[in-house]
Amino acid sequence: MRLILVDAVSDLILADSLEFTKRCPEWNERALNGASTEDLAMLAARLFDEGEGRHGWSYTFHFFWPEQKLDGYDVFRLPELYNPADGCAPDHAAFGKSRPNAPGSGRIGAPFSGFVDHSQYEGYVKCIPPGSDRSAPA
Repeated sequence: MRLILVDAVSDLILADSLEFTKRCPEWNERALNGASTEDLAMLAARLFDEGEGRHGWSYTFHFFWPEQKLDGYDVFRLPELYNPADGCAPDHAAFGKSRPNAPGSGRIGAPFSGFVDHSQYEGYVKCIPPGSDRSAPA
C-alpha cells in the first residue's frame, strides 16, 4: 500500500511511503503482513516525524476530516503502480525535509493538487506531542 502524507494546513506533500520501503524494515514487515490502512498511516506519520527530529509522539487515526486540522496529516492512497511522472515524485535527496518546491513540481513539498485525481482519501492522523493530555477531544 502506498500512502502519501499531506500537511493538513498547507496542503503540501510531506512524505511518500514509497521512501519508507527503501529504508525502514518495520514498514516493509507491517505492509507485507497485511497491516490495516490506519496502522500504516500512523506508522508513516511516526516515521516522518522521527525523520524530522520529533520523537515520542502519539498518533490517532480518524476516517473523516476533523473540524480543526492543525496538528496532523491528511492521508491519501495512491495505486501501487502509480507513475510518478503523473504527479508525486519524491525528491530522493531531500526526502524527510519539509521544504517548498516550485508549484506543480510533483515533489515532496509540492502542492497536493498535482496528484489529487489519482489518489483516494483514507483519513487523518492526529499527532499528539509528548506530555499532552491524550484525553482531550480529537
